[in-house]
Amino acid sequence: MAGHDEEPLRQRLTFDVAFRQIGLFGDNSRMNEEDRNQIYSKEAYNRVVGASRSHVAISTERDAGLISLDLELRSQPPSEEDLTLWDSVAEVSLEMGDEGLVISTPPGDEFYEFPLARGPYRVRVYVSGAETVNALGTEGQDRYRVVLWPAPYQEPVLIQKRVRRRFE
Repeated sequence: MAGHDEEPLRQRLTFDVAFRQIGLFGDNSRMNEEDRNQIYSKEAYNRVVGASRSHVAISTERDAGLISLDLELRSQPPSEEDLTLWDSVAEVSLEMGDEGLVISTPPGDEFYEFPLARGPYRVRVYVSGAETVNALGTEGQDRYRVVLWPAPYQEPVLIQKRVRRRFE
């Protein structure tokens, strides 16, 4: 992870998304019923991201198809940003275990791994182009960005939401 004076690590990830979601996993434990209720609640869907202690699910506008996600790993929270380019921006917390971060889409055949230190992290999720996704949910100009940095646990928060989601 980037130090105080270092540039953040940035990487573009590409997924063949299925089931309208991208998962971020801080450990390899299985989700229990409480985790699922937190991650897949109506509030989480409206916020675009749901989280339990060590699992985060980003609800994509696409049901299926190729999407890219711009990942940024930082040592500090992002400074002031222009959020006008984004339809939705939300934050959740994620506890990182010994395995580091894993990002994947169901059923988990395609994944990326990042060695991160144990402890709590803040995850900010940005979405744009939500209204460009076609009615079938297979094509569009939707974009996703995720920024992570070490931070104590905080409740999920919706920072900005400018458009309605397809199934709201």
